[in-house]
Amino acid sequence: MSSKNFFNKNNTFFSKLLIRFASEAYHYIYPAGAEKLARRLLTSPQKRLSTVIPDDINAQSLASHYGELMTYSIGRGPAILFVHGWSGSGAQFFNLMPYVAKKGYRAFSYDHYKHGHSGGKECNYPLFIHSLEILEDYLYNTKSLFRVVSHSMGASAALDFFKESSTPHFLIALLFNFYEELEKRIKNIGISPRLFVKIVSTIEDDYKISVRDHDSIRDINLIKSPINIIHSKSDKFALYHFSKALADIHKNITLHTVDNIGHMRIVDTPETTKALTISLREKSKPPSATT
Repeated sequence: MSSKNFFNKNNTFFSKLLIRFASEAYHYIYPAGAEKLARRLLTSPQKRLSTVIPDDINAQSLASHYGELMTYSIGRGPAILFVHGWSGSGAQFFNLMPYVAKKGYRAFSYDHYKHGHSGGKECNYPLFIHSLEILEDYLYNTKSLFRVVSHSMGASAALDFFKESSTPHFLIALLFNFYEELEKRIKNIGISPRLFVKIVSTIEDDYKISVRDHDSIRDINLIKSPINIIHSKSDKFALYHFSKALADIHKNITLHTVDNIGHMRIVDTPETTKALTISLREKSKPPSATT
């Protein structure tokens, strides 16, 4: 779903009523057309301006069943995988990747399907998971990963995919309840809830991965390796109180609290660089702390 609609909370009552009426009527008159249009809306991230790939970062495209995946790498040493979120791209990490490379690590990132320089007809949560499966062994080795750095919905997917591994996590503005938030945004812009449920069910059937059963809190409870979270108190999209509650009860979680930093902007800030640097020094499970 385009981030313009996904992040918009200011639709008027009249506009919501109009969209609801139109989507219900269209679904009644021409169900196949309504479902196709709604699916395109829900699976099309906002395309941001293409970022020039720095000369020191190696870019390589990988063919897959769902389309081309553009990957990026730099450095030598223990592997760190960077995973972006919805309507983001691997380019969001182009400052962090050379930074960790200079510290002796090999950094990898990539563009999810229909994001950045990658191809694909659509993107959704199951494809976030499938991209991690497809890139395994080609881009990274799960058993030898030193750290997974992930943002927003990418963090949700990373927790889901790596929940049975011993790899430590660095989570940036983790979106704990993305399905519930998506439902709220759908209601906000006025799309028929029945149509929304139909599209989600079709996506789950197509990719054999559940969207509605995903639970990042459950995944975190399964992870025993160190987890660092950086989260802004003022994030209106990924709610801070989830991170705070988990850090209070789990000894392996360190929470780095910031404020007045937006959900997308937090990826590339001095505060995030500092928190990541601290997390890379950890050699064992840290005590719970807030910095």
